[in-house]
Amino acid sequence: MRFYYTLALSAFFTFGALAQSLPVGHISYTFTDPSRNNREIPCEIYYPAVAGGDDQPVYAPIGTEQYPVVVFGHGFVMSVDAYEYLQEALASNGFIAVFPTTESGLTPSHTEFAKDLAFVSLATVALNDAVTALFHQRVLNSTAVMGHSMGGGAAVLSFQYNTTFKTVFTLAAAETNPSAVSAATFITVPTVFFAGSNDCITPLADHQLPMYNAVTPCKYLVNIADGTHCQFGDGSFTCSTGETLSGCANGIPDTTQRAIALNWVLPWLDLHLKNNSDAASTISQLEQNQTFYSVTNSCDALSVSTKPLHGDVSITTLDNG
Repeated sequence: MRFYYTLALSAFFTFGALAQSLPVGHISYTFTDPSRNNREIPCEIYYPAVAGGDDQPVYAPIGTEQYPVVVFGHGFVMSVDAYEYLQEALASNGFIAVFPTTESGLTPSHTEFAKDLAFVSLATVALNDAVTALFHQRVLNSTAVMGHSMGGGAAVLSFQYNTTFKTVFTLAAAETNPSAVSAATFITVPTVFFAGSNDCITPLADHQLPMYNAVTPCKYLVNIADGTHCQFGDGSFTCSTGETLSGCANGIPDTTQRAIALNWVLPWLDLHLKNNSDAASTISQLEQNQTFYSVTNSCDALSVSTKPLHGDVSITTLDNG
């Protein structure tokens, strides 16, 4: 037990140098996509705030602060509440984290979920120019898509619908219908696939590895030793029940697995969304330390993003719920 406790501490210390520890604000938004018969997309948004809590002003002591956008897709029949650790970490470290709550039932449409992820990224960026919005002049035109399990597969699918994403980062991504493996060939930005060696829900060989192999540009595959499927989340009865019924092996402590994931997520997003060149050395150090995970990559060099910011986005059909 002490072995894993030490690992968790060292993991947090690794990204602690980059951490800002800002208060976390929260607001519920419902975006409307006019291109899909005014489809409503309710989202839970977490952001750097002047104080923790609902509807707090965005943290901007200088008055010019803007924050990148990270859109996250939840797992199959999993609530977005199962990712509290990610919501807190992303917002407190200077990201606007958007969690759509759509397609949470037993018969989700992977295509529609992927389109939701693509759309709300653009819609959130558009809030920067909405005079009455909480995020007026606070949104940096720099976005990433993430996801876990089904949401990871949907994140891969989403790139073809929104090629302005600067990076794709998935946790135990699941193959989808239509195929995320096939869609991965469209990705043209740096991509990370996280896996767990004890994941019997979306085993590496059948899910993340084929996606990794299909991606052409800079890509990483990180496989956590004894990591499980559900421990990329922050507690989900439906997910853990599925693991139990499937006879999955036990894994490392959940706090340790999440610490390892955050160890990579934060510097990776700092590098690609904030153009923080110092984060590249942190990622290189993580790559060299393969005691608790293995790393496979095809990436000549880590560098700040050269992808241009996407142009003006005009989206007026949104509702502050």
